[in-house]
Amino acid sequence: MESVRFHHWLSRLFGFHRTNKDLQPRLTTQRLAVDNGIDRRKAARIHYPEQGAIGDLPEIHYLGHPMRIQDISLGGTCLIDDLDFLQGNAGNNITLDLVWRDLTVPQACMIVAVGFNKRHIRFLDLDTQSYVRLTLLLKPGYLGMRMRRLNLEGAHHIQVGAEEMWVGTSGEAITAFPRIDANFPLGEMTLYGRTVLVYEKAPPVYKQQYSDGLPGQRIREALLHDLLIFAVNIRNPTDTLKELINCLTDAYLDYQRNRQ
Repeated sequence: MESVRFHHWLSRLFGFHRTNKDLQPRLTTQRLAVDNGIDRRKAARIHYPEQGAIGDLPEIHYLGHPMRIQDISLGGTCLIDDLDFLQGNAGNNITLDLVWRDLTVPQACMIVAVGFNKRHIRFLDLDTQSYVRLTLLLKPGYLGMRMRRLNLEGAHHIQVGAEEMWVGTSGEAITAFPRIDANFPLGEMTLYGRTVLVYEKAPPVYKQQYSDGLPGQRIREALLHDLLIFAVNIRNPTDTLKELINCLTDAYLDYQRNRQ
């Protein structure tokens, strides 16, 4: 008994003693954000497709050299700099060019963090035109980050006819169908109240009649553009979802080639 008391006395003396109350995890803002999938950053960000800047997404150049972009927001960007082209330390000020399809905007920036191959950049007094354009791009990306995959493992008794299902907070949805035939769609996606059928070797088409399209009609380029940004910002995508993203990417690149 005396040895037990002596052990507790030593534990309290050297700070080893912890009560159950001390060991309970504290409810912090960061814990709430992680548990609920909330972005902890002040400015919402959107990720770029693997193909880089397509559509209305801007390219980012440094001294005329195009940089690989991981994500962008109204507050800044994260660049992939494998060759240390920026050669800057945290706290250094640099000037990047935001290259849109119709204009180039020099943007004052500051390097706020340097990783192994990533450079976290903060925009200093973001240009007004760039602010407006990025704001329009953030909406589909933000909706994509809110998507969650449904667990269908316990739904074998329900005839859902789907391989995967994803749902959002504002009526967004993605359903991936089993592969049956090349003429059948790989899946359907709902965004802005528009449901679209996605095919492997054909452009996406409207599933129903809307004010801007008929069933089976090729969807507008603007909607395809937002669908692509929406899809690439879904967290933890499965191989099935990546296949749908590749189909959207190929369809959008075909749009661009036909326009040229």
